[in-house]
Amino acid sequence: MMMEQKDIAGRIAAWLASEGPKWPEVVQARLIEAEGLSKRDAMRVVARTRGIIGEKVLPPITKIELFLTEDCTNRCDYCFVRTKNEHNYMSKETALAAVDWLFSVCGDTEEVRILFFGGEPLLNFEVIRAVTFRAEELAEAREKKVRFDMTTNGIPATEEKLKFMAEHRIKFLLSLDGDRETHDKCRRLKNGKGTYDLVAPRLAEFKRYQPWLGSRMTVQPDTVGRLAKNVRHLHSIGINQFIIGAADGADWPQSLVDEYTEQWEQIADFYIETRRNGGQIRITEFEEPLDGRPNLTGLWGCQAGRDSVCVSYNGDIYPCSKMLSACRGEGVSYLGNVWDGITDVEERANVAMIWHPRRPKCEVCDLSWMCAGGCPALNWEATGSLHQPSEFDCRFKRHEHELHKRVDPKLKEAGLLEPPKDRKKPERYAPPE
Repeated sequence: MMMEQKDIAGRIAAWLASEGPKWPEVVQARLIEAEGLSKRDAMRVVARTRGIIGEKVLPPITKIELFLTEDCTNRCDYCFVRTKNEHNYMSKETALAAVDWLFSVCGDTEEVRILFFGGEPLLNFEVIRAVTFRAEELAEAREKKVRFDMTTNGIPATEEKLKFMAEHRIKFLLSLDGDRETHDKCRRLKNGKGTYDLVAPRLAEFKRYQPWLGSRMTVQPDTVGRLAKNVRHLHSIGINQFIIGAADGADWPQSLVDEYTEQWEQIADFYIETRRNGGQIRITEFEEPLDGRPNLTGLWGCQAGRDSVCVSYNGDIYPCSKMLSACRGEGVSYLGNVWDGITDVEERANVAMIWHPRRPKCEVCDLSWMCAGGCPALNWEATGSLHQPSEFDCRFKRHEHELHKRVDPKLKEAGLLEPPKDRKKPERYAPPE
């Protein structure tokens, strides 16, 4: 029956792709009437048909975020995983099914990417090992490259784990917010104790296995005045690359957004000074000037749902980890699972903005040329729509514009912004070229 379903699904997919009706209910009714299928089998065929159409119409998936566990050593105030359940761990079987599915849908791409995420991914290390071996095996057999990344708080990183990650080129990004006072304000253990002293003193050990270290810094309204100082501090103890973002969901009055911009300008001055003196530092925000950016007018969204998806601990597929957390149980953004593939093609198209609903707020915005409509997950939480931008994103897009007006001339004068046509973009987490 399985092969028969696949054959029927293939025929219907071809019919729909030409001029047939678009709604699954119509197809299901036809299957029951014309093909004699039961309602259950007809629903399965519709799901397969959607998958086939999705593969033909939408881009191939080349990256997955594996949400290995909701459990974590920490209880950070601003974590976007709203409903942590320390018992929810991805099984080895689910993880391997996710890898197999990725290689079955990645098309002719030369490289696939796997991000280990959570929760704290290192708490599920045996699954990380299994995924790594399976992905390397499939990549070699299919003459592709595979790249591994991870975001971790670093606390469960034993020497054995660090050695394995180095041997298999699993690049990790640390969650560090700054000095002890700033970091421990929000990044605390389950018992409420700070975590700075569990991570910062180990940076030299981490750098033996990964010399280039990056930090994901989350900035709160009550720590924004220390941002530039915290960047200097982390650089002094061994951090090379900085991924900095304001905490969403917090109260950011315009006065604090202005302070955030002032702090970023100070960071730019430190960045220029460090680069001039031969120091090892990278901040990607300072690599692309306003006048070198593509015009995004009329475009929307990010990679989520297009060429990248997130796989939940139970095998469900969502556009990204933030949408998994924000939208799970809300009836939106669920795309399918690793055993059946992406079965809700309409929802994937909706997330990826293949259809183009009007966004009046964006249509009249003077910054629409440099903005793709904000983060869909934040949009959903703030406005109840994936496509209508949140006030948070709008305010910080204006911060970005103002910052570049101030710092681009300094960066160009220092010779750190080359003409766009001559600039080679380096790997995301690597030293600048």
